[in-house]
Amino acid sequence: MMSSPSAERALQGVLFVAAAVACFAALDTTTKLVSTVAPLLMAVWFRYAFQAAVTGAVMLPRKGRALLHTRHP
Repeated sequence: MMSSPSAERALQGVLFVAAAVACFAALDTTTKLVSTVAPLLMAVWFRYAFQAAVTGAVMLPRKGRALLHTRHP
């Protein structure tokens, strides 16, 4: 039995949401663990710097320099 394209897209959406939740949980857990040995501000700064670097590494090849432009500065 073949599944419809909308069912495949729905499954893909569910998988993306599950992956996003797992990423948030991993970032929160890592920040809590690191904050026991490093200052909290440094741990939080690194968390967001790491997230920005990974997001850039994933999105820049897809969007190119257009990712860095905004319509409403």
